[in-house]
Amino acid sequence: MLLRLLWATLLLGVFAAGRSHGDDFIPKIPPDDFDRLVRAIKPQPGESPWREIPWFTNVTEARREAIRLDRPLVIFTAADGSPLSRTLGACTSNRARWFTGDQVEPDYVAKNFVGLALDTYFRGNSQELDFCQKVHAGGNHLAVATAGGGVLGKAGLRLRQRDLDGVLKEYRRLPREQRTPPLHDPAGAQPAKRAVPQPPLNGLIVRGYCTFLRQDKGRAARAAEYYYKENPDRWKAETQSDLLWLTEPEWKSLIPAEPKVGGQSDVAPAIQKRFYSTLAIEYMDGSVNSLPARHKTMTLTVERADNNAIVQRLDGYARLGKERDDKLRSQANSRGSEIRVLGYIHYDRAKQAIVRFDVVGVGRAWGIKGDYFTREIRLEQYPWMYGIACELVTGTSAQDRIPPYNLLHYNSTPPYFDKK
Repeated sequence: MLLRLLWATLLLGVFAAGRSHGDDFIPKIPPDDFDRLVRAIKPQPGESPWREIPWFTNVTEARREAIRLDRPLVIFTAADGSPLSRTLGACTSNRARWFTGDQVEPDYVAKNFVGLALDTYFRGNSQELDFCQKVHAGGNHLAVATAGGGVLGKAGLRLRQRDLDGVLKEYRRLPREQRTPPLHDPAGAQPAKRAVPQPPLNGLIVRGYCTFLRQDKGRAARAAEYYYKENPDRWKAETQSDLLWLTEPEWKSLIPAEPKVGGQSDVAPAIQKRFYSTLAIEYMDGSVNSLPARHKTMTLTVERADNNAIVQRLDGYARLGKERDDKLRSQANSRGSEIRVLGYIHYDRAKQAIVRFDVVGVGRAWGIKGDYFTREIRLEQYPWMYGIACELVTGTSAQDRIPPYNLLHYNSTPPYFDKK
């Protein structure tokens, strides 16, 4: 209880309007506040129902499934990133505008359509690219088509029954040979100009979420911010997500060879760099590149070690990007942030695997990437609070294998994996 009171008092001081920006200190997160913060940061119930649709991310696989089930394809595309993760600022805001809340009926879509989500930069081999161009699947767009490449419906559709029922009837009126045509052998296609990166063999995948926070009675709480908040038809900013990939040697380096309760170790610099610079930044505007760390620490403390498991607590802090300078407040490339994190890593000795990787972080951010960003989400706080929550990915779905944003080819930051 005392630690929570201290946390509340320090938060009030750290994020107060008159606080000196020369003091880069964020209080430690009380362990008994961990679960509440995680719930506050992750997507809220009903917020992003598009996440519940079983999307494919490969054109050929989706077309084959559409033929097998005799269903139309609903194709969700975005530029500069997967539509199922963080992407270009305009795509991010439009996804929040058109594909959240009751505008999406995931059960109806999953029952009647085959979902295909594509990063416009990674549409596949020559056959797959031709198909996408034929059905106008590109940019920030939702299209409906047959597996053979016939366009269905009209522009401006939503992922809900009242928009898609007419499309479904149109599809069912087509002759079977148009609905389920034979596909060309992909062996005859030209390879993709940009191959989709694959997760490292036997590696570890962590999903991160990011949202805005505010002070509420001395505690960090979720903040309701808006895109184009001055407009009468403003819409809420949506929780963003991204992924972190660790190689097998990297995640194994997190497990002590001879664990003793109370023993401490530093997390490898390469892991710290990748975690803080890509997943612990504030990326609510979508397409923002990683930030270099000016200062970073991350330690693991053994809390339990027996024949069944090793449980470690993760504590860390980082200062990223540019130092805060109010003179640069409206200048491009002035982004910076600082963040405090707390987490727990569980290693199962029998499975010889990490079975829990949960991290929560509270930070503050400042600056902008470019002038256009100020038109997306306008915040009254400066600097503003944000939070991250991370969890282990254990599934094998296409959504679980989306490449991390800062691994993709158009990212201008240093290599994602350090060269050996």
